[in-house]
Amino acid sequence: MKKLVLLALALLFPGCAATSLLGYKLAPDFPDDGAKESLALNGLQAKVTVLFDAQGVPHVEAQNLLDLARASGFVQGRARFFQMDLMRRLARGRVSEIVGEQPLAAATTVEYDKAMRGWRIEARATKSYQLLDAEQKALAVAFSEGVNAAVAKWKPLEYRLVGIEPEPWRPEDCLAVGLLNVWSITHNYQQEATRLILAMSVGVDRMNAIYPADPLAGGRTVATTGAPLPLPPNVVSELDGLFPMKLASVDPALIGRATIDVLPVAGASNSWAVNGERTVSGKPMVANDPHLSHLVPGILVQLHLKAPGLDVIGVTVPGFPWVLGGHNANVAWGMTSTMTDVVDLVIEKEDPARPGFVLHEGGACALTTREEIIRVREGSEFLEKKLPLRETCNGPLYNDLHPELFPPGSPLVAIRWRVDGVERSFAVILELDRATSVEDVGRIVAKLPSTWNTWTVGDASGHIASFPSGDVPLRPNHRGTFPVPGWVGKYEWTDFASGERMPHVIDPVDGVVAHANNLMADPASPDFVRIQVDSAPPFRVERIVALAKATPKHDLASFKRMLVDTYSLRAKAVVPRMLESLGDGAGFSKNEQAALALLRAWDFDAKSDRPEAAIFFTTYQRAVIAAISDELPAPAVKFFLGQRYSTNTSDLWFERDDHPVWDDRTTPAVETRRDVVRAAFTQAVGSLGEDVASWRWGTLHWHRPMHAFGARGVLDSLVNLPKMEAAGELDSIWKTHFDFGNAAAPFKVVAGPVLRSVVDMADPKRAWWVVDTGASGWPGSPHYGDQYEAWRTGELVPMLMDFEALRSGVHGALTLTP
Repeated sequence: MKKLVLLALALLFPGCAATSLLGYKLAPDFPDDGAKESLALNGLQAKVTVLFDAQGVPHVEAQNLLDLARASGFVQGRARFFQMDLMRRLARGRVSEIVGEQPLAAATTVEYDKAMRGWRIEARATKSYQLLDAEQKALAVAFSEGVNAAVAKWKPLEYRLVGIEPEPWRPEDCLAVGLLNVWSITHNYQQEATRLILAMSVGVDRMNAIYPADPLAGGRTVATTGAPLPLPPNVVSELDGLFPMKLASVDPALIGRATIDVLPVAGASNSWAVNGERTVSGKPMVANDPHLSHLVPGILVQLHLKAPGLDVIGVTVPGFPWVLGGHNANVAWGMTSTMTDVVDLVIEKEDPARPGFVLHEGGACALTTREEIIRVREGSEFLEKKLPLRETCNGPLYNDLHPELFPPGSPLVAIRWRVDGVERSFAVILELDRATSVEDVGRIVAKLPSTWNTWTVGDASGHIASFPSGDVPLRPNHRGTFPVPGWVGKYEWTDFASGERMPHVIDPVDGVVAHANNLMADPASPDFVRIQVDSAPPFRVERIVALAKATPKHDLASFKRMLVDTYSLRAKAVVPRMLESLGDGAGFSKNEQAALALLRAWDFDAKSDRPEAAIFFTTYQRAVIAAISDELPAPAVKFFLGQRYSTNTSDLWFERDDHPVWDDRTTPAVETRRDVVRAAFTQAVGSLGEDVASWRWGTLHWHRPMHAFGARGVLDSLVNLPKMEAAGELDSIWKTHFDFGNAAAPFKVVAGPVLRSVVDMADPKRAWWVVDTGASGWPGSPHYGDQYEAWRTGELVPMLMDFEALRSGVHGALTLTP
């Protein structure tokens, strides 16, 4: 057996890599967070103390900001450098250089790299870094030098396995990671693309029926009072007669291609706050659970930073020096993606009089092509793939990122995405970490023009609030839900709104604020500018608000129960319509009768050990696929299913037995919901197995945090965490996101709450939190996945920011000296 293991290692990791893996297993050299040691760190001006708590979370105390930035880089590089490197490679489109061509999220590493080159994150990050002022550049440099000092002492295992040296961290990499985060919460263009593809295939009228562009009912964060204004058109008049289009057949080589729009760090989130009248302590409480991809190590870094005038604890993304979401002694804040509409797709017309240009009222608009070279690792060598990417003055062409969706005959579609002011994030987030009140937070986050988040806030004075950040393009002439013609000037972006003009609320009369990627306000409201029409469905925010109001006085226990709630409001809305179609079950098999009885009795809690959610979602998925498959080519069906909020429209289909989407246009009969749902139900029940007693939602709906190298079997037990059956669904409070378009595992969990935190402003020095893995990125470290069990069972661990209390019960200590 030992010889077989050694042979497998040699085949998987040739040469010194196998030796490195065996050596690491026998004598792991990860940083010891339980030790008490002193190290010299070049560039420090004074001593820095780092205390590690029982979870290995670093608590960093410095005498000045420059030293704090350097030490923040040092502890992040010490614990998470390979992940930091992977994040910047994701941002820059350089993942294939290190791992070769392999599956990544719903695509491959090469497809993903090409897409990110198209979005030009690297060029934007470089430009933003050049705009940093001298003080912020100095802090970015100090952070980067701290990172590199740590890597020089602790070279991560992953580089030894692939036989390469880590590249130094550069200050502009911090901005690239920040831009990746900004891009990952930008999704509206996917809804626009879906509507465009439908219009190309079936025309505007049928597109409007299948994928309407009206605001979803319910679930607003900010109440508005004024009479609603009429919304501008979805499809503007200049596009009349363009759809449907005669398109060539999709290239067979692209039929099985996966979408690259399912980002491996894609985000959503829940956050809520209640005021002191609704808490046992008499002070506001704030909860946050950001929804991102579940990776190992986890995608957020836990961090406590202290220096004169600053004492803040929370989380950040690996590679950014300051705390993004957390609290200080005066104020606590949670972050969610606002789903602000900050991207427009632009249909271009080539200029018949000027080859190489597109029509544009603003003047010459060239259609240019650049060649991107993607280096793909193959063992110790590299294969270079040369890929052409086109763009116009409006942005990169979506056609080149998705050739499977835009066959010959499709219009050219550019991506208009303005990202300015990213360089301000360094100073603004540092200012946020020092905020003293909810009003302070609102004023500060308004300075973040390119970070489209909602900030849910509570302060020690008793106030609660919700503010969106970023600036938003105003669209007086169109709705922002369908591409616009690039040759018409009135659809350009000329005015932007931020701050007070955006939907926000301070101290609502009911004492509850909540956001869960839902509409911030009615898009037709005259009270604020329109920042979105497309959004997440209202199910999560409505459930949060209902539970927040159902408990007279909240405490830690009630917030913990809310964080892990798995009730499905989607099922509550859709199951009755399914039952109408299934009727009394006449003619059903024994198992189908049993499944029907279970659905009728279901309380809509999607527990992992129960069968009802399995019956519902397998039926739902098969019915939706049957309904949409005759409307779109195969690659577009996969794109629709994988698009984050395709369920917004498919939920609505179930409301009508005669909705046109149920009719299969390839048959002479006119099918209805009853026909499609009954067939889907029969298929679903058949797929669950013969033994009804063995049906479990968790059998289909499971979660396993995986490392980037986790698919290599020999590494499985070392780098991956145990598999767990998952409860919940796409839009329960405990969000367990899955991809209907993944034919092999449509209910496998891909994203969810990577952090849960609860802060009671009556005692902010003793809050609670947990991440989905652990503080360390080193396989084998005691803190590599030590929070996973608490996370899995819905528990929280202490979030301590009292340095005196930390010193008395310290787990480990690191003294950094000049």
